[in-house]
Amino acid sequence: MELLDEPPVERIHYFNDYTVAHPFFLVAYKTLLQRIHNPSIKSIFLVYGPSGVGKSTLIKKVAEKIINDLMDQIISNPGFIPVTGIEARAPDKGYYDWRDHYIRSLLALKEPLVEHKVDIKKKPDIEIKVNDVNRKLRSSLETALKYRETLAFFIDEAQHISFNSSSKSSNNQMNMIKSLASTTKTPHILFGTYEILDFRDSLGQLSRRGLDIHLRRYDIQKSNEQKMFIQTLWNIQRQIPIQIEPELIEHWEYFYQVSLGCIGILKDLISTTLEYKLLENPDASELTLGDFKEYALTPNQAFKLAQEALDGEANVKVNNRSRDDVLNLLLGNNSNTDEEEEIATDEEKVQENKTKKKRKVGERNPKRDAVGE
Repeated sequence: MELLDEPPVERIHYFNDYTVAHPFFLVAYKTLLQRIHNPSIKSIFLVYGPSGVGKSTLIKKVAEKIINDLMDQIISNPGFIPVTGIEARAPDKGYYDWRDHYIRSLLALKEPLVEHKVDIKKKPDIEIKVNDVNRKLRSSLETALKYRETLAFFIDEAQHISFNSSSKSSNNQMNMIKSLASTTKTPHILFGTYEILDFRDSLGQLSRRGLDIHLRRYDIQKSNEQKMFIQTLWNIQRQIPIQIEPELIEHWEYFYQVSLGCIGILKDLISTTLEYKLLENPDASELTLGDFKEYALTPNQAFKLAQEALDGEANVKVNNRSRDDVLNLLLGNNSNTDEEEEIATDEEKVQENKTKKKRKVGERNPKRDAVGE
């Protein structure tokens, strides 16, 4: 209640920094922390879900928890960086820029003198190959991760690494990640949309070395998830620093529609509405449904995001093979042995020869004629 006496900027900052501990987020949060502290032989973790589900917030909160828990060790050893990471930049030339990746990773690890490394573009007279620079930068990164004793390296928007011109290039990117994680013994955690599933499945070794965390949106067709969403909406409603508490749960179906069941989108909508309304009128005492509608996603935007989310969820179901699928694949999906297949092939050849003998000279082979397109 004391926040209501603070300036609008303080109230806005409070709500922006507030993280609602909803059920799906808590499961992902606890699972990720457990895997970072007990990585076993796994070196690559994938955290995926629809756009706006809260992956970036998850990164922030997990990093804060690890740093707070290890603060005494950080103070006694300033060179110790328990967790850090970067956001993968979308490629602008058809392939992922690993040189940029290495440089920004080194900066995240507070590696000294990164900015003083040779820039080929500024010194064209120096005869040195780009691959040589990349190798040196990669070697520096590997060394930094080892000496910083980093427990986990986060890569947000990791689907950008997979945006390449060919499947071969995509496999190469996955090999790079796998090799970095394996060489440094530092778990790499890739956060992204459902697009990283195809990236993961492109390389069998990555599946063997990795573990997945699916941060889902809420599906109100399931009664328990509908209750979770409404409860989460109520928790957010209680935290909005404005004099008259808005009755969001009375319009929960609307807020579900414009957020698609993604708490990140929901929180962004409420934060944006609060910020604009308080800056416009510092004495504003309430937020109406009309205020939220002013800053909500348009139907076209919501439809596009919903379509992507549903396609991604369907892709998860398709790619999550059962043990029976594996067994059927190993057994060849049929009961014929190689010998039976050879016999069948020989019988087909005999039958084909018989048919050829019966055909008269000049008689056409029996086949279907092409019809109109």
